[in-house]
Amino acid sequence: MVTLIHENLNVFYVSGKDDWQKIAKVMTRFANMPEPDYKYDREYVRQVAMADRAFDTTRYEVRLLDKEHLPYIFSNRELSDDTVKTFSPFIFQIRDKKNDRFDGYNVGFPYTNGMTDDVLDYEIRGHGDYKAMAAGTDSTYSAWGVDLSGGMSGKIFFLESAFDAMAFYQINKAKVGKDVDFFPAENVAVFLLLVCMAYRQYAHDTYTSDT
Repeated sequence: MVTLIHENLNVFYVSGKDDWQKIAKVMTRFANMPEPDYKYDREYVRQVAMADRAFDTTRYEVRLLDKEHLPYIFSNRELSDDTVKTFSPFIFQIRDKKNDRFDGYNVGFPYTNGMTDDVLDYEIRGHGDYKAMAAGTDSTYSAWGVDLSGGMSGKIFFLESAFDAMAFYQINKAKVGKDVDFFPAENVAVFLLLVCMAYRQYAHDTYTSDT
């Protein structure tokens, strides 16, 4: 559907700063949902207001997930060591250097926008039900994505959260194999972003395999 819309954008009479915004607006119309708000003046004001608390990568000490000493949060959710190790390239352990109340490491799911590998945000999960986003970030235009296919996407699944994606894979790995991508989406706006991210990945894979 994304390809069809992209190739016929001129017949939908939508505006946006790029084709991806236009595609998102068309898809919300098909879904009978409110269109995303892309008013530039409002976005400018929001960015100015957040300028003094922008995402600072130096605030966080980041390390790879220790496969020999996996955080308890995974086994507490009945996720096997094998499942966690499969997803480990897309999960980090992070420590907030400015957190005076906790000096340890939490689990961090890195968010990107699908156009680069730059980390724009972290979803932080910790002991109990602790859940937060890294300070100064805006997850509206970024999300956690997992490519188990090694750049050769076969099946794409959208689930509500990172833990849901891992649990789904654990239950269905015999059926889906590793030629698969996962994208958590907790709301419609993020879902549409992820559709575009998945399409970009698909388009890149197709171009690479044809050249």
